[in-house]
Amino acid sequence: MQGNGAQPINGTNFGQPWTGCVIPPSPDDDTTGLTAPVVGGYGGSSGAAPSSIEYLASETAVIDSTHIDWIALLAGQFTPDVVGSLPANCSGSSCTFKSYYFDGNVTVTSGSKRGLLVATGNVALDASAHWDGIIVAGGRLDTPNSGNYTVHGMVITGLNIAVGDNVVANSIRRGSSRVIRWDYCYATKAMSSLSYLVPITGTYTDSWKTY
Repeated sequence: MQGNGAQPINGTNFGQPWTGCVIPPSPDDDTTGLTAPVVGGYGGSSGAAPSSIEYLASETAVIDSTHIDWIALLAGQFTPDVVGSLPANCSGSSCTFKSYYFDGNVTVTSGSKRGLLVATGNVALDASAHWDGIIVAGGRLDTPNSGNYTVHGMVITGLNIAVGDNVVANSIRRGSSRVIRWDYCYATKAMSSLSYLVPITGTYTDSWKTY
């Protein structure tokens, strides 16, 4: 993780509530802004506080900490809303949060985008890219050599450690306008795309036809 300036990786809730998002009392609303494998140490001359970054050293640690069964996801047990395309730029309360899946690498282009992004490879952020929600990468996160970027929500990288791959360190340039910051509401909203109804055996879903 490279660069100087203010720490861009912050686990203190950014706190942008809207109608329907109830933030837990502090400090219960705080968590890690970035979860990554142990590659390269903390790095940086003015890096984030250790509490804002969580490092995972094994497949067991990946599943225990993230509750993401990466092997099952790669086997097809994940149904995204969109495959192979990024959302359109969007801002404001009317924007929708969907799940986006890429088999391989993906570059998040400039502009404001929202949702849950899952890529089996690396995720790169272009200059002026802004993602609200969650980014999950099997590989690493790359941020622009020049220009600013913003992630409000959370980032999880290096999940390919679960399938035995030698993951590579993230390439994150630090600076006051280069931000990865935990946001409870954006992360919660990104997860809402995974919500669905599950029939319960022996209830009305089974017996309605007898009426």
